[in-house]
Amino acid sequence: MISVIIPAFNVEKYVEKCLQSVVWQTYKDLEIICINDGSNDETQRILEKYARLDSRVKILIQKNKSVSSARNLGLKNAKAEYIAFVDSDDIIGKNYMQNLWDNREKADCIQVNMKRFSDEIALDKSELEWYKRFNMESSTGLYEITPRYIVKVFMSCWGKLFKKSIIDKYNLKFYEGVIHEDNAWTYEYLIHCKNLYYIHDEIYHYRKRPGSLTYNIMASQNKKIRKIAKQSVYDILKVYIHIAKHFKKYGALRKYRRALLLMIMNNENRLQTAFNAGIMGHIYIRKFVNLLNISYKKFINLFIDNNLIKIYIQNVKNSKKIDVVSFSRSPVIEKDRFMQKMEKFGLVSFVRNSDFKLKLKSSYNGEVYVWFHPVSKTAKFKVLSVKVNGGMLDNAVKKFDSENHYELYLFCKKNEVVDVEIVTKQLRK
Repeated sequence: MISVIIPAFNVEKYVEKCLQSVVWQTYKDLEIICINDGSNDETQRILEKYARLDSRVKILIQKNKSVSSARNLGLKNAKAEYIAFVDSDDIIGKNYMQNLWDNREKADCIQVNMKRFSDEIALDKSELEWYKRFNMESSTGLYEITPRYIVKVFMSCWGKLFKKSIIDKYNLKFYEGVIHEDNAWTYEYLIHCKNLYYIHDEIYHYRKRPGSLTYNIMASQNKKIRKIAKQSVYDILKVYIHIAKHFKKYGALRKYRRALLLMIMNNENRLQTAFNAGIMGHIYIRKFVNLLNISYKKFINLFIDNNLIKIYIQNVKNSKKIDVVSFSRSPVIEKDRFMQKMEKFGLVSFVRNSDFKLKLKSSYNGEVYVWFHPVSKTAKFKVLSVKVNGGMLDNAVKKFDSENHYELYLFCKKNEVVDVEIVTKQLRK
């Protein structure tokens, strides 16, 4: 049996489709717990309608607190040995629960692939492919939870199956009063797991809608919403402090120390905002680094180094293709959404250290353009040397503006692999 926990707040436009997708599952042995988090629209009436139609549907009501509080109430009342979370504006495929149930014994956590959709907001190609950033693997399989692998797991609690025994043993509760609360809960669960089974099928459908908090924070110019946006920067730091404390409590902090650093550095924009947000941002950052036993100065240097240079590789002939055969730095090269939208650039990556190597293979004869620049405003660098196919190139890289940006043009022959090695030196202010 699976307990399905669905928190709901003012979702009269969406909750019926969500409940339809849950009650019509091919797997029937479900306990469907709906928590009305103080809605003042027709949400309660719709929940009651489904409770009358299906005896598996149970309704819990509380004053408006938060989605975290609602999920905690659901966990407290859940009777099944397995737990699944579904957001009340999302939809699951008809075989979603069956897939989770059939694979339940393979791992301590089951995760499915997800897809973004919207009935109200036009999603461009980059948004439709947004979810691909969080696909851990290209195929279904069993993966060991390690510090290297945990950072690849999508942090939301929905789209997964959890064991109630693990939740109860470690008294796992959602962190109330903050945004990004399920980041903490999911990671805190995962450190108690040996492995995760990933299902590559796109059977969880995540809705983007105007009324959601995330959308309002990103799109609104309202002062109250923008204040929430600023608070969300502090909240992400609070969340990682909460994670670090849990890891320390169960003796996992040393093992996952580097993973935690990478997780928070992957929130580059929020972390940069926190640095610029005044004394409170610095206080939370100091609390976090103190838990990890790292000096504040070293953390700042790590942050700057981690985001030292961003590299774009442009197809000069836009209809042609460039393959990056290899790249010497992590994270792996990914498609840049903004540049793809502009239809100018091909691939992008971040370079952590002061030198990097890449192998390019062009599908045409002609120029390939490499453009790179410091991401952080506090970082500057200069180019010391450039080698192409082992030979040194003098004046190959040109500084083309006052922002410390550099450009390199390479002539590539069709299907020939070109080795590029660039050595830079970081300059401190």
